Amino acid sequence: MRTPVKIRAIALPLSVLLLAAAARSQPVPAPVHKRMTVMDIYEAGQPQAIILKLFDPGSDVVCYVLMPEQAARKEVGSKWIYEGNAVGSISCVPVALK
Repeated sequence: MRTPVKIRAIALPLSVLLLAAAARSQPVPAPVHKRMTVMDIYEAGQPQAIILKLFDPGSDVVCYVLMPEQAARKEVGSKWIYEGNAVGSISCVPVALK
């Protein structure tokens, strides 16, 4: 026996809505942020700025990050807003491990 066309026309959008509702009710997993290892900290040659030497063991990469010593931020309502700065760059190079 074939399903009447009207029922099929309603069943498809209804099933899509039910699937979307079920997907929304599932808890969303928190993103996993990997950590780089801080190998060293250098003076940047200018006040209140440093260079971080970071190592990514997952891809065997060393990165040098020029950054301010402290992040400028202000509280707006119940959230923190980070302000821009004039210091900031990153350079990464692959390393050969023995």
